[in-house]
Amino acid sequence: MAINAVDRIVGGIGVSATEQERRQRGAKHAVRELMQKFGFDPVENLIQAAQNPSTPLDMRIDISKTLAPFLYPKLNAVTIQGDEDGGPVRFRDERLLQRILSDPEAVAAAQKLGILSSDAEDEKNVDESMED
Repeated sequence: MAINAVDRIVGGIGVSATEQERRQRGAKHAVRELMQKFGFDPVENLIQAAQNPSTPLDMRIDISKTLAPFLYPKLNAVTIQGDEDGGPVRFRDERLLQRILSDPEAVAAAQKLGILSSDAEDEKNVDESMED
C-alpha cells in the first residue's frame, strides 16, 4: 500500500501527544494547500451534488445532514438548578421574565439572542481551529 503525503506527515507510532498534534496541524495545512493548488472545494462539490437532480434522493438528504450543522447550531440540553437546597430557580426581576414569556415576539427575540450567542461561540472555535 502506498503512503500518501498526509500519512507521511501524520504517521508515527510511539510519538508523543504534542508531537502528534503538531503533525496533524501540519497535515491539515498540507491538505489545504493541495486543495488550493488543484482548485478543489469539497463543500462546493457536496452542494453541487445535492442540487443535481440525478443524485439519488437519499444521498442528497445525507449531504444536507452533513452540511446543516455548519449553518444551524446543534442545541444542547442545559440543566438549570435552583438554590443549594434544590429550591426553585429564582430570577432577579420576575416582572421582566413574565413580560418576556407573555409576548411571543419577546420569546422569539430571546431565542434568537441565544442562537446568535451560540453562533458567535462556534465561530470563535472555528477561527481558533483555522489558526492551527
